[in-house]
Amino acid sequence: MKELPSSLGCLKNLEVLDIARNKGIEVPNVIWKLEKLRCLYMSEIKCKVPLRLDTLKNLQTLKYIPLHNWSPEHAAQLTSVYNLSINLGENLDIRELCTSLAKMENLISLCLVGSVERNIRSLDQLKNLHHLTKLKIVERVAKLPSASNFPRIFLI
Repeated sequence: MKELPSSLGCLKNLEVLDIARNKGIEVPNVIWKLEKLRCLYMSEIKCKVPLRLDTLKNLQTLKYIPLHNWSPEHAAQLTSVYNLSINLGENLDIRELCTSLAKMENLISLCLVGSVERNIRSLDQLKNLHHLTKLKIVERVAKLPSASNFPRIFLI
């Protein structure tokens, strides 16, 4: 399958959508219509515009979202998301990303998956994510954030 049909938006009772293993699949901007969606898994997807996710009030798990599909202005509306995994891109603004993540009050588990072309110099910007209990970093990092910035995290 190369493209998901836009009729996907008609599946109002859909709770789990897993398109993570469909490399290069084109996704229409209709996911915002899936009001009961609780889990969304995606990676290496194609979109003509960043996906609108701000209406997904029941979304709890958002995995492998490509950074180019992350809308910082929508982060505050993702009030139920507690488990998030972001595939970082080449053009990473860690400050903007962390500022948007800090608005997600229920976020307790965060996984940052890096691009091999891009090294993150420092992740100290993550210190504002006070609710985190789990942080996973899949990337070469020149400087890890100070553990004192994360009193709730047991293992980094």
